[in-house]
Amino acid sequence: MTHMLKTHCSYVALAVAFLCAPALLAQSRRFEPISVGRKQALVIGNAAYPSAPLKNPVNDAIAMQSALKKLGFDVTMVQNVDLPHMEAAIDHFAQSLTSQSFAFVYFSGHGVQVNFSNYLLPIDFNAASEADVKYKAYPATRLQEKLEESRARLRVLVLDACRNNPFRYSRDAASGLAAMSVNAEGTLIAFATGDHNTADDNTSEANGLYTKQLIRALETPGLNLRDVFQVAKEDTYSASSRKQNPSIYDNVIGSYYLTGGPAMPVPPAPPRIPQNTPSTVAAADPAHQVVLGSDSSTVWISTDNKNGVYGFLRFESDGTITWLRTTRRCTTSIQAAAQFNSDPHTSRTTWFGKYSISGHSIKFTLNSRFGGAIDYNGVILGKSIQFKTYDYLNKLSMEQRYEALP
Repeated sequence: MTHMLKTHCSYVALAVAFLCAPALLAQSRRFEPISVGRKQALVIGNAAYPSAPLKNPVNDAIAMQSALKKLGFDVTMVQNVDLPHMEAAIDHFAQSLTSQSFAFVYFSGHGVQVNFSNYLLPIDFNAASEADVKYKAYPATRLQEKLEESRARLRVLVLDACRNNPFRYSRDAASGLAAMSVNAEGTLIAFATGDHNTADDNTSEANGLYTKQLIRALETPGLNLRDVFQVAKEDTYSASSRKQNPSIYDNVIGSYYLTGGPAMPVPPAPPRIPQNTPSTVAAADPAHQVVLGSDSSTVWISTDNKNGVYGFLRFESDGTITWLRTTRRCTTSIQAAAQFNSDPHTSRTTWFGKYSISGHSIKFTLNSRFGGAIDYNGVILGKSIQFKTYDYLNKLSMEQRYEALP
């Protein structure tokens, strides 16, 4: 039995290594560290539109200013500005940038698209027709061009300006903002929702949904800049019941971490003889008891999963679980080592949960930062645990078998 387990686990380990090798090689080529000098931000919050006021843009701007200051940015913030003052703020900011700057511009307010061009609206916007929009609003492409002409090392433009608004004209049939192209290296543009779609102002809360999720992602240690926006996108999509799906357009080559460095993989602990008396569960085969938790706990590896998801489990004596998950796409195999805690806020960027044991049964639920949960219902048989799982987010039923490493 032990020989079979060793052989089986070796095949799985080799398969995981083979599948992940291309991703690891790609990362070694692609993710060169990006070095920046001064971090500078311009934050604009426009809410006091006379004919179409908004609730959250000023709150969003204040929250974003606070978050960016914590990350070391020098922040300039303007609120409820007319077109001349908006132009002046943008010009002054662009002129202050150098080739080593990290430029971050955030706009929250109304925006419109006319003939596939996007415009950010000042509070004195009063265009009578779409022909007047270009003279009464600030073109988003002009802002992008100013950032790129500055040659700042990194340039991020966040437009939370996709709200459903009354500033639409008869020939402008599309909602939301139009897609933007990014050709210059070092530019990333993010919309609060998908192009040609609208985002709710989220009046039931103090902040817009996307800004709320983006701030959380910005403050999460160990996330690459591009991952920050991907996490914010996924969290917004989940929190909106898949109605609001932010768009990201980027040409950032390399890696930059706003806080902390890259999350390092946590390998499964090598099997050791327990030094204390752990909790045990009698198995179907009396000769094989299952050790579930001690200072040197048994490592379990999934060996039977048709969906191509492999994982390592370690059941700790305090009732928590250490879990390393990897998939065929290897998107989480390198940095998804997760420590499950009873307090979700201590590991909200990963997964968390607690387990319970009754006889030969074990149950626990993994609650995902994407808003879903996976129920694990297992039967302990010898040195194997056969799980039947249900993924609520993707509505999938699966079976997985985990076996103890000898």
